[in-house]
Amino acid sequence: MALTRNFDDTVIDRARSSKTFRTLLLESAINELINGDFTIAKISLRQYINAVISFEQLAKVTNMHNKSIQRMLGPNGNPTTTSLLLLLQAIQQIEGLRIQTKVIRK
Repeated sequence: MALTRNFDDTVIDRARSSKTFRTLLLESAINELINGDFTIAKISLRQYINAVISFEQLAKVTNMHNKSIQRMLGPNGNPTTTSLLLLLQAIQQIEGLRIQTKVIRK
């Protein structure tokens, strides 16, 4: 029987090696937040943070506890809008990004 890699490890390795992939991972997380799929949004944000920044670095920038950030993005986490926006602001600051939204009519 062939061994397979853990999916999270595969995503993290890909995000670390591809700037385009990590940008798409963050974009996906934000789109899922806007569209109301909080489970997928939290998973994507967690993967992005693990691959690109670190929970420790994010905790320093946001003045939040490392474990609090991990819990809020965990399966049973229920982050507030304020907490999510703080995380996104910190990600922009750390990564030198500017997050924009775009309205598209159906």
